Amino acid sequence: MLARNLIVTAIATLALVVGSDRAEAEGFIEDLTHEGVALAIWDGGSVDDLPTLHPNVSSVWVTVDGELVGYIPLAPTFVNQDFLTLYPAGTVPEGTPMLATVTGPALPVGAGPPPDPTPGPRFTAIPPRLHEIVNAELAGFASTTDDEPLAPARGECSTDEEHLLGWGWPNGTEVIVIGVGISDCDGWTYLRDETGATRYWLENRFVNPNPS
Repeated sequence: MLARNLIVTAIATLALVVGSDRAEAEGFIEDLTHEGVALAIWDGGSVDDLPTLHPNVSSVWVTVDGELVGYIPLAPTFVNQDFLTLYPAGTVPEGTPMLATVTGPALPVGAGPPPDPTPGPRFTAIPPRLHEIVNAELAGFASTTDDEPLAPARGECSTDEEHLLGWGWPNGTEVIVIGVGISDCDGWTYLRDETGATRYWLENRFVNPNPS
Protein backbone atom coordinates (compact mmCIF):
# COMPACT_ATOMS: atom_id res chain seq x y z
CA MET A 1 0.00 0.00 0.00
CA LEU A 2 2.85 2.37 0.85
CA ALA A 3 4.49 1.84 -2.54
CA ARG A 4 1.20 2.40 -4.30
CA ASN A 5 0.58 5.62 -2.36
CA LEU A 6 4.05 6.85 -3.28
CA ILE A 7 3.35 6.18 -6.96
CA VAL A 8 0.03 8.02 -6.82
CA THR A 9 1.65 10.97 -5.00
CA ALA A 10 4.47 11.10 -7.56
CA ILE A 11 2.01 11.23 -10.46
CA ALA A 12 -0.01 13.98 -8.80
CA THR A 13 3.13 16.01 -8.08
CA LEU A 14 4.42 15.62 -11.61
CA ALA A 15 1.12 16.88 -12.99
CA LEU A 16 1.62 20.18 -11.15
CA VAL A 17 5.07 20.92 -12.53
CA VAL A 18 4.54 20.12 -16.20
CA GLY A 19 3.82 23.08 -18.43
CA SER A 20 1.27 23.02 -21.25
CA ASP A 21 3.04 25.35 -23.71
CA ARG A 22 4.72 22.66 -25.82
CA ALA A 23 3.98 22.41 -29.53
CA GLU A 24 1.43 19.81 -30.55
CA ALA A 25 2.83 16.30 -30.52
CA GLU A 26 1.79 12.72 -29.88
CA GLY A 27 3.07 10.14 -27.48
CA PHE A 28 5.32 10.70 -24.51
CA ILE A 29 7.60 13.73 -24.25
CA GLU A 30 10.69 11.54 -23.98
CA ASP A 31 11.80 8.21 -25.37
CA LEU A 32 11.33 5.43 -22.82
CA THR A 33 14.62 3.59 -23.07
CA HIS A 34 14.85 1.51 -19.89
CA GLU A 35 12.91 -1.62 -19.03
CA GLY A 36 10.67 -1.35 -15.98
CA VAL A 37 8.07 1.17 -14.85
CA ALA A 38 8.59 4.76 -15.97
CA LEU A 39 6.83 7.91 -14.85
CA ALA A 40 6.32 9.92 -18.05
CA ILE A 41 4.29 12.80 -19.48
CA TRP A 42 1.88 12.25 -22.35
CA ASP A 43 2.26 14.91 -25.03
CA GLY A 44 -1.12 14.49 -26.71
CA GLY A 45 -2.87 12.13 -29.08
CA SER A 46 -4.51 8.74 -28.62
CA VAL A 47 -3.06 5.78 -26.75
CA ASP A 48 -4.29 3.70 -29.70
CA ASP A 49 -1.08 4.87 -31.39
CA LEU A 50 1.20 3.42 -28.70
CA PRO A 51 2.26 0.41 -30.82
CA THR A 52 3.66 2.83 -33.42
CA LEU A 53 4.87 5.65 -31.17
CA HIS A 54 6.28 3.52 -28.35
CA PRO A 55 6.32 -0.15 -29.41
CA ASN A 56 8.22 -1.14 -26.27
CA VAL A 57 5.43 0.05 -23.93
CA SER A 58 3.11 -2.76 -22.87
CA SER A 59 0.73 -0.75 -20.66
CA VAL A 60 0.06 2.76 -19.32
CA TRP A 61 -1.68 3.85 -16.11
CA VAL A 62 -3.31 7.00 -14.73
CA THR A 63 -4.71 7.74 -11.28
CA VAL A 64 -8.33 8.57 -10.53
CA ASP A 65 -9.25 9.35 -6.92
CA GLY A 66 -6.15 7.51 -5.78
CA GLU A 67 -6.86 4.42 -7.89
CA LEU A 68 -4.78 3.23 -10.85
CA VAL A 69 -6.63 2.78 -14.16
CA GLY A 70 -4.72 1.05 -16.95
CA TYR A 71 -4.66 0.69 -20.72
CA ILE A 72 -3.05 -2.28 -22.55
CA PRO A 73 -2.33 -1.63 -26.24
CA LEU A 74 -4.12 -3.98 -28.64
CA ALA A 75 -6.01 -5.73 -25.86
CA PRO A 76 -9.74 -6.43 -26.31
CA THR A 77 -11.99 -3.45 -25.57
CA PHE A 78 -13.38 -4.94 -22.36
CA VAL A 79 -9.86 -5.02 -20.88
CA ASN A 80 -9.48 -1.26 -21.38
CA GLN A 81 -13.09 -0.27 -20.75
CA ASP A 82 -12.42 1.79 -17.59
CA PHE A 83 -9.62 3.72 -19.29
CA LEU A 84 -11.68 4.36 -22.44
CA THR A 85 -14.56 5.60 -20.31
CA LEU A 86 -12.18 8.20 -18.86
CA TYR A 87 -10.66 9.03 -22.26
CA PRO A 88 -13.06 8.32 -25.15
CA ALA A 89 -11.27 7.04 -28.26
CA GLY A 90 -8.16 6.78 -26.09
CA THR A 91 -7.40 10.50 -26.49
CA VAL A 92 -5.42 11.66 -23.44
CA PRO A 93 -4.86 15.40 -22.85
CA GLU A 94 -1.40 16.88 -23.31
CA GLY A 95 0.54 17.10 -20.06
CA THR A 96 -1.11 14.06 -18.45
CA PRO A 97 1.36 12.12 -16.24
CA MET A 98 1.22 8.35 -16.63
CA LEU A 99 3.02 5.26 -15.49
CA ALA A 100 4.34 3.26 -18.43
CA THR A 101 5.39 -0.39 -18.31
CA VAL A 102 8.41 -0.62 -20.60
CA THR A 103 9.34 -4.05 -21.99
CA GLY A 104 11.38 -5.43 -24.82
CA PRO A 105 13.89 -3.51 -26.93
CA ALA A 106 14.01 0.24 -26.43
CA LEU A 107 13.06 1.92 -29.71
CA PRO A 108 12.95 5.67 -30.40
CA VAL A 109 9.62 7.48 -30.74
CA GLY A 110 8.12 6.91 -34.17
CA ALA A 111 10.34 3.92 -34.97
CA GLY A 112 7.30 1.70 -35.47
CA PRO A 113 6.98 -2.00 -34.69
CA PRO A 114 9.98 -4.32 -34.99
CA PRO A 115 10.21 -6.34 -38.22
CA ASP A 116 8.98 -9.91 -38.45
CA PRO A 117 11.53 -12.46 -37.25
CA THR A 118 13.32 -14.20 -40.11
CA PRO A 119 11.45 -17.38 -41.09
CA GLY A 120 13.48 -20.50 -40.59
CA PRO A 121 14.32 -22.22 -37.30
CA ARG A 122 11.04 -21.42 -35.53
CA PHE A 123 8.29 -21.00 -38.13
CA THR A 124 7.47 -21.12 -41.81
CA ALA A 125 5.90 -17.89 -43.04
CA ILE A 126 2.55 -18.09 -44.86
CA PRO A 127 0.38 -15.38 -46.45
CA PRO A 128 -1.77 -13.77 -43.72
CA ARG A 129 -5.07 -15.62 -43.37
CA LEU A 130 -7.96 -15.73 -40.93
CA HIS A 131 -8.33 -18.65 -38.54
CA GLU A 132 -10.93 -19.12 -35.81
CA ILE A 133 -10.33 -19.64 -32.09
CA VAL A 134 -11.72 -22.96 -30.77
CA ASN A 135 -11.39 -25.09 -27.63
CA ALA A 136 -10.61 -22.10 -25.41
CA GLU A 137 -12.24 -23.93 -22.49
CA LEU A 138 -9.29 -26.37 -22.50
CA ALA A 139 -6.74 -23.66 -21.70
CA GLY A 140 -7.63 -23.07 -18.07
CA PHE A 141 -7.68 -19.26 -18.55
CA ALA A 142 -10.73 -16.99 -18.37
CA SER A 143 -11.73 -13.36 -18.65
CA THR A 144 -11.57 -11.48 -15.34
CA THR A 145 -14.80 -9.68 -16.19
CA ASP A 146 -17.19 -12.46 -17.19
CA ASP A 147 -15.24 -15.72 -16.72
CA GLU A 148 -15.43 -16.48 -20.45
CA PRO A 149 -12.74 -19.06 -21.40
CA LEU A 150 -9.80 -17.58 -23.32
CA ALA A 151 -7.14 -19.18 -25.52
CA PRO A 152 -3.97 -17.58 -24.11
CA ALA A 153 -1.67 -15.34 -26.18
CA ARG A 154 2.00 -16.08 -25.52
CA GLY A 155 5.19 -14.26 -26.38
CA GLU A 156 7.05 -17.50 -27.12
CA CYS A 157 6.07 -20.96 -28.36
CA SER A 158 6.10 -22.53 -24.90
CA THR A 159 3.49 -23.17 -22.23
CA ASP A 160 6.18 -22.15 -19.75
CA GLU A 161 6.20 -18.68 -21.28
CA GLU A 162 4.22 -16.06 -19.37
CA HIS A 163 0.64 -15.69 -20.57
CA LEU A 164 1.22 -12.55 -22.67
CA LEU A 165 -0.30 -9.50 -20.97
CA GLY A 166 -2.71 -11.84 -19.19
CA TRP A 167 -5.20 -12.03 -22.05
CA GLY A 168 -6.29 -14.05 -25.05
CA TRP A 169 -9.26 -14.81 -27.28
CA PRO A 170 -12.68 -16.41 -26.70
CA ASN A 171 -14.08 -19.10 -29.00
CA GLY A 172 -15.24 -17.79 -32.34
CA THR A 173 -12.72 -14.94 -32.55
CA GLU A 174 -11.00 -14.60 -35.92
CA VAL A 175 -7.22 -14.17 -35.70
CA ILE A 176 -4.61 -13.43 -38.36
CA VAL A 177 -2.16 -16.30 -38.87
CA ILE A 178 1.21 -15.48 -40.49
CA GLY A 179 3.29 -18.58 -39.74
CA VAL A 180 3.34 -22.28 -38.88
CA GLY A 181 5.67 -23.36 -36.10
CA ILE A 182 8.46 -25.81 -36.92
CA SER A 183 11.36 -27.44 -35.05
CA ASP A 184 11.12 -26.40 -31.37
CA CYS A 185 7.87 -24.56 -32.19
CA ASP A 186 6.16 -27.53 -33.85
CA GLY A 187 2.52 -27.62 -32.72
CA TRP A 188 2.26 -23.82 -32.52
CA THR A 189 0.74 -21.12 -34.73
CA TYR A 190 2.28 -17.66 -35.23
CA LEU A 191 -0.17 -14.72 -35.27
CA ARG A 192 -0.19 -10.96 -35.63
CA ASP A 193 -2.68 -8.32 -34.56
CA GLU A 194 -4.69 -6.20 -37.02
CA THR A 195 -2.08 -3.42 -37.14
CA GLY A 196 0.87 -5.77 -37.51
CA ALA A 197 2.51 -4.18 -34.45
CA THR A 198 2.36 -7.21 -32.16
CA ARG A 199 3.07 -10.90 -32.69
CA TYR A 200 1.79 -13.87 -30.67
CA TRP A 201 2.18 -17.63 -30.38
CA LEU A 202 -0.84 -19.87 -29.90
CA GLU A 203 -1.05 -23.64 -29.59
CA ASN A 204 -2.51 -25.34 -32.68
CA ARG A 205 -5.30 -26.95 -30.64
CA PHE A 206 -6.90 -23.51 -30.23
CA VAL A 207 -6.93 -22.66 -33.94
CA ASN A 208 -9.41 -23.75 -36.62
CA PRO A 209 -8.06 -22.98 -40.13
CA ASN A 210 -11.59 -23.01 -41.57
CA PRO A 211 -13.62 -20.22 -39.91
CA SER A 212 -17.36 -20.80 -40.02
